[in-house]
Amino acid sequence: MGQLKGKTKTKEKSDLRTEIRELANKIAETWYDFSVVASEIVERGLYAEWGYPTIIAFAENELKMEYRTFRYRVVAGNVIKKYQLTKEEVVELGWTKFREACKHITEDMSMDQVRAFLNGLKELSVSQVSALSKVQVEKKKNNGKIKMTVELEEEEYQLVAGAFEVCSKIIGVDKQGPILLKICEDWLSSIQTSSFYQEDKEDWEDEEDWEDEEDWEDERGDEREEE
Repeated sequence: MGQLKGKTKTKEKSDLRTEIRELANKIAETWYDFSVVASEIVERGLYAEWGYPTIIAFAENELKMEYRTFRYRVVAGNVIKKYQLTKEEVVELGWTKFREACKHITEDMSMDQVRAFLNGLKELSVSQVSALSKVQVEKKKNNGKIKMTVELEEEEYQLVAGAFEVCSKIIGVDKQGPILLKICEDWLSSIQTSSFYQEDKEDWEDEEDWEDEEDWEDERGDEREEE
């Protein structure tokens, strides 16, 4: 994979154009290769040399693909090339997980940090990984603390605030950190010993494959609605 970038750049422009078209026809299976080639085309500005004024025009007219879908692949390709990620490392996660992961990989992360982050996602379901997009975690150098910012709807906030108030009275602490830890510890202790958790654990572990397949079926429709 360390030679991926150089290998792709040695290809003729016409070869890249043919390849991206072919990969687009079966993108569900070829998303890794498509992402790398798409990134290369954008980086080199080849879409302009092929007569398209914008990337949007190239995606929609040349590839018959929503620009939003194409943009996700370009971002994924940039990450793959920058951190020299092999196909085995990335495809094992599945497209949905990797797409969400790319939103949290920052410029200052090392290769080891990125690989450790991706490895940690293997144990999570697709829905859990997608949920990471709603929680921004910012590491603070001061005291090694971590600041979490969570976006909630009004009803969700009221529920969380109520739980914090009750827990605060029980443990006699008014700081949010210890309160949140207590709530999470009690919940985990309760759910892991329940028959519901034990009976459905295998179903949860299989959830990833089901959701990933559904994501592919609904992706273009979802993107169109979001736009």
